[in-house]
Amino acid sequence: MLNEIDSLVVEAARILSVDKGLDEALTLLREARDISIERPRQFDQAEYRVAKVRAMLERKQNISRWSLIYGYPVLIYEVVWFLLLLASFLFDHSLAVSIANVTGTTFSDMASLSMEHIFPLWNTMAWGGIGGVVGSLYSLYWHAAVEQDFDRQYLMWYIVQPIMGVILGGIVYLIIASGFISIQVLAAQATDVSQAAQAMANPAIKAFHSVVAIVAGFRQRFVYEMLDRLVQALTPKPKTKAEREAEKAKGEGS
Repeated sequence: MLNEIDSLVVEAARILSVDKGLDEALTLLREARDISIERPRQFDQAEYRVAKVRAMLERKQNISRWSLIYGYPVLIYEVVWFLLLLASFLFDHSLAVSIANVTGTTFSDMASLSMEHIFPLWNTMAWGGIGGVVGSLYSLYWHAAVEQDFDRQYLMWYIVQPIMGVILGGIVYLIIASGFISIQVLAAQATDVSQAAQAMANPAIKAFHSVVAIVAGFRQRFVYEMLDRLVQALTPKPKTKAEREAEKAKGEGS
């Protein structure tokens, strides 16, 4: 046991030299050494501490290996997503014209045709995807470089983050188009429906839609909370037990 502890001390100093877990590992090994020398009957406690340090070293090595094996492919995957979404903005007109020609659809003003005219959800979905890419890149940077606790078990999260961002961007458009957010934003400006419709064409309002989509892609819980508030607004609040009993007592009294 003592020889194993000595070897683990050297290994911990090498593997965890710049890791915040070094102090914990050395403390556990020191306690294991003291137990082995002074309290040999409590060998199981020393063995537990040694096993814990061994697991820490194994995990640290796995994290370093996973960051190289999986981190860079994830980075490339996210960059490809970003470039595709960026291209959807740069070549918006060309893409819209191509789709119109393929489908045989004609528009009154082909010179200013954009994908938003063909598919209104396009912009918010693209911005939502960019938000998802930014969220994924930030998480990759944080876990691989800062915290150094990158785990391959979360690979699927990195894969679906941009996809979910695109989907949630579309949901954001539908929520805004339904008036759930826009009416709240425009309430202070518009006195009637026509003024609200004119305000919706304002570039600032369109930018607001894009910002909400980016936030939705980056922090996807934001959309889930928004949907929860929407459900609460559309569905009646269930009565509590006290309210039901009060109604029952009132009915019996009458």
